[in-house]
Amino acid sequence: MKTLLRTVLSLGLLLASIAHAQIVDPVRPIPADALKAKMYVAGERVLNLSGYEYMLAPGGQILNEKNLIVQTQVLTGSYSVRVKLNAQTQIQRVWILTPAEDAVDAPQLKKASSWWWPF
Repeated sequence: MKTLLRTVLSLGLLLASIAHAQIVDPVRPIPADALKAKMYVAGERVLNLSGYEYMLAPGGQILNEKNLIVQTQVLTGSYSVRVKLNAQTQIQRVWILTPAEDAVDAPQLKKASSWWWPF
């Protein structure tokens, strides 16, 4: 009886700790080379990133702080984001940052002076 009780309590403690870890400290897989920028929506598929306008690529995604996909129509105001661009300099994926993620150092989005700017 004691063994069964110990097993049930151990299993309950394990499940509670796993659930707590998922709620308290969610880890988002943001690539290290994703560029940091300030973003606001300039049009239906147009985003202004640090003063430059970029098109959202076909299949491009905007992920909010809870890692859920959102549409440009529901975004109002300015956001601190990390962004990945494709080879055509269209936005492939955007992560809207939480305050803790915003505090992490990351490369900044800059526009080069040449006529062709890969990233």
